[in-house]
Amino acid sequence: MAENSGGHSRTVGQKQPNARCLPDMTGNVAEWVHDVYANGADDRLIDPTGPDEGDMRVVRGGSRNNEAVFARSAYRNEPLEPDTRDCWVGFRVARTIIC
Repeated sequence: MAENSGGHSRTVGQKQPNARCLPDMTGNVAEWVHDVYANGADDRLIDPTGPDEGDMRVVRGGSRNNEAVFARSAYRNEPLEPDTRDCWVGFRVARTIIC
């Protein structure tokens, strides 16, 4: 991804959508998710949510800074504090669509 993006974020919608009709799902910026980080969580679980409370939050998927091997939504980056701001982390506003 870093070699494909030149290390820069891109405007959303420039790439083809995935099988779920979502463009740019991985590789542009890593994605904040609602989950609280749990040390040693098993990435093989389907949609693990982590503990109910905790200080660190989960960031999933690779960003423009990562190698392509990290371009999957199940990939968990290092945990971040909720007030962290950085140009390689974003969030996705989701709604139901029919494609």
